[in-house]
Amino acid sequence: MPRPTLSYANVMSTIAVFLALGGGAWAVTGQPAATKKPVTVHACVVKAGKAKGQLRVVAVKTRCRRSERRLTWTSASATVPTTGAGGLTGASGAPGATGPAGPAGPAGPAGTNGEPGPAGPAGTPGATGATGPQGPAGTSGSADTPGQILAKLSTVDGSGSGLDASLLDGFDSSAFLKTDAKAADANLLDGINSTGFAQESTSSTGLIGVSGGVPAHSCAEYDLALGGVDSGDIVIVRPGASVKLPTGVILSAGSTQGAGVVNIRLCNITDSQSAGFSSFPIRWYAIKP
Repeated sequence: MPRPTLSYANVMSTIAVFLALGGGAWAVTGQPAATKKPVTVHACVVKAGKAKGQLRVVAVKTRCRRSERRLTWTSASATVPTTGAGGLTGASGAPGATGPAGPAGPAGPAGTNGEPGPAGPAGTPGATGATGPQGPAGTSGSADTPGQILAKLSTVDGSGSGLDASLLDGFDSSAFLKTDAKAADANLLDGINSTGFAQESTSSTGLIGVSGGVPAHSCAEYDLALGGVDSGDIVIVRPGASVKLPTGVILSAGSTQGAGVVNIRLCNITDSQSAGFSSFPIRWYAIKP
């Protein structure tokens, strides 16, 4: 027959039997009077051998034998009321979380508009109002014809009459420049002759290319044939619209070498040779000083 082993279930069942036998007052008369202090029970249980699992209740200061193990358990404070014959009611639990709101009910059917009512009958026209009083008669107009009026005006036409049609805003025609006449000093702008201003010579576009790129920290010069450029012109060369030279490459225009030939310079300011490029669009502007 196998020996019983010591376990928490064995011990607790033994305690339950002990309480049932030794504390019969709990089962018969209900819960003892309420107390603020918990009750502590001390016991010794046999650890091994044929008597393994046997339990004996001891006093607080009693020492268990070497073959036994000491057990101690404490009851909760008896502060709850009784219900029924010996039953106990536990403390109320915390309220549960509010449940989620239920789904919205379906929308009711849309109401229908009523039929429009019939148009009411037209009202009867009102009575005609009374005629207002006759207005006063106007003055009689001139009996002269337009020619007769012009003849009469010509007798008073002249300086100071206010009827001189030869004046515009009070100025005689001699104060205005005729359409076929030339204004005095028309070759000057603010008193300066046209030679005092730079004149645009030409502007155009073209393509350039440097297949091997420009070495690091160096410049390369080229003579370009640019149409419409005259010797002595000041030439500005810029990249075409919406394009960019390789990173670190700067384009500048030098002097005019002769009619249609301009010196340009490409400089690389980076630490490595630039990428090569071909068919790069440029635009130039030539100005005569």
